[in-house]
Amino acid sequence: MPLSLAEPEKELTIKKLGGTPEIRQHLENLGFTVGGTVKLINVLGENVIVKV
Repeated sequence: MPLSLAEPEKELTIKKLGGTPEIRQHLENLGFTVGGTVKLINVLGENVIVKV
């Protein structure tokens, strides 16, 4: 499920990263890795704030 549809303040496990290879690499550089966890803090329109 996209992060924008997730329940706020719930810890989630990353199952898949989408996008081009460049975008996936950028996300991994930011700490988003398959098997890692994130917590949705807030949704602002199409943007999300997460804790990695």
